[in-house]
Amino acid sequence: MQEYIDEPMRLASNKDKNILYLLVLLTYIPLTTMGNMIRIAVVGLLYVMKVSNSYVEPGVRKIARYMMISPFVPLVFVFINDGGISTGIVIHEIMRMAYCALIIVVASTLDVDFKCIYTGTLLAFLPNFGIQIAQFLHVPGVTALIRSNYITSDASEFSHLDLSLLTGADFRAGSIYLNPNIFMVIPLLALVVFLQQDYRKRNVINLVLIACTAISLYFCGSRTGIVVLGFILILYSAKYLQGSKKILFVLFVVVAMLLVSRRIDSNARALRLSAEDSGSLIVKFRGFLWYWTSTLSRPIYWLTGSIGASNVVSIDCEWGHLYTWYGIFGIYWYIKYNKLAIKWNENIVFYSKPMTYVCMLCAITASVLLCMPIYSVVVVLLFAKLID
Repeated sequence: MQEYIDEPMRLASNKDKNILYLLVLLTYIPLTTMGNMIRIAVVGLLYVMKVSNSYVEPGVRKIARYMMISPFVPLVFVFINDGGISTGIVIHEIMRMAYCALIIVVASTLDVDFKCIYTGTLLAFLPNFGIQIAQFLHVPGVTALIRSNYITSDASEFSHLDLSLLTGADFRAGSIYLNPNIFMVIPLLALVVFLQQDYRKRNVINLVLIACTAISLYFCGSRTGIVVLGFILILYSAKYLQGSKKILFVLFVVVAMLLVSRRIDSNARALRLSAEDSGSLIVKFRGFLWYWTSTLSRPIYWLTGSIGASNVVSIDCEWGHLYTWYGIFGIYWYIKYNKLAIKWNENIVFYSKPMTYVCMLCAITASVLLCMPIYSVVVVLLFAKLID
């Protein structure tokens, strides 16, 4: 009788692993209208197939409902104040929040082991890291292939790699993503997974992979990424490697890599933490000040958000998007969402808290939840249930 009971559980676990890998692979679908429709269709189908026969935590259901209704809350006030609604961006946001709501529910029903998480992380990180190396080495055809398949046909939309090639700006490679600041989330989350693997079973492969995440972040040119990298390494060494020399080796590799790369490229953006440019933290902060003082923004929108308004503004970071578009309600459910993520796999030694810290810190300068391809990786790492 015991064997009969255990067999379906083993098969269900294998099914969950396959679903996790499928969600990770969604990150490689181009960020186009067709690509987004494919993502929504796949996640919608998984929702129907998986959730109907699975228990969903009440906290997850509540967050999903918040996501679904958040675009509609500001629409009421925008309609009252402006007498109309700009529908284009609203339709896109409704689709995006529906996608996020569905995928978080699906991911929360997955029961997987850490080996599955580790494999899924390699699947998300290594191909992108390889593309970054090819971009750094200017391998023929790689940039053209990405530009033709992963960047829209709008001639005014350039990737940071395009800008470095055409204008001589700092080299920044975000693999297949238009903005390297968004891609930085993947190597940072991979860093947490590799550190957890190092805690479980220490070997030189883990150290190499940790160093690869640092190199990947250097290619991104993200100063936030470098700071968060240091924070996570210090957090790990302080809690779990006291007296160990292994973390010193990791830090040595990271510092050596940065120093060597500085000599190779004196314009290394990731190392100029105090520099100010169009994407710097101080500029984003000024965006908040402008939003609060500009005559284009009605004071009521400071509370309700302004998605759907003809003069809608956006601040180039996730906290800014959520506040300016969804108002206080958006910030409220986003904080609840992160609290839920912190507690989700809290029994795992070094996992849920660092994962959530990465997402919350990256959200200061980039978008995590609001980037559909990236979120397919983020959500399975945050909300898949680890059974070991």
